[in-house]
Amino acid sequence: MNEAPHHPAQPQPAVEVASPARGPLYWVGLTLVIALLAAAVVFFVLHQIRSAPPETPTAQLSGTPSESGDDNPSEKAVAAARAQAKKNQLTALQALADQVPALRSLNQAPNLSTVKPSADVAAPASSAGTTGLARLSESLSALFLVRRLDPSAKPFASDQQVAMARQELRLYLLAARLGLMTDLPTQAYQDLGNAQRLLLQYFETQDAVGQAFSKSLTELVTQLGEGA
Repeated sequence: MNEAPHHPAQPQPAVEVASPARGPLYWVGLTLVIALLAAAVVFFVLHQIRSAPPETPTAQLSGTPSESGDDNPSEKAVAAARAQAKKNQLTALQALADQVPALRSLNQAPNLSTVKPSADVAAPASSAGTTGLARLSESLSALFLVRRLDPSAKPFASDQQVAMARQELRLYLLAARLGLMTDLPTQAYQDLGNAQRLLLQYFETQDAVGQAFSKSLTELVTQLGEGA
């Protein structure tokens, strides 16, 4: 039996589907849809913001001003008084540090007093035998002068020691001022105590400058001693 000849399948031509025409109404509708979606998103966000509970301020977490006492007039007055007292102390310390060069040192001769001869030695002898001895005593008294050292006299200090003490005194005062500024009243009190010791050891406190300096320093020591 004869078979029919086999012919290869011919490719079918592609059918082109025409896309629908997009006229002006299509674009207007698309724009309206996008606008409605955007309006919905904005409305949702605003609704969430309005319905969210108000946040508690940080100040209310640690206590309201009325609870912490900041609005208490008496406490405000106490705080203002302390701040003013601290300011006055800082000013006084700076003034004392500036007055250190004006202090007079104790580099002066010790207190000496002349020893007066007794009445028996000073009285002239009436007898002729002692006349020569009396004259000899008078001659020796003219050549030599006997003085007695006051036990309360302080020893001499060299110029270098006085200069170092003056600088150390000023540094103690400035250190006390720094202690007050950094809220270290105990350290400031100790520095003022050292300054007071140097003042009494090396400088004159009986003249006008020394008296005023010593008085101001003592007042500051007392104030810091009460607060320490």
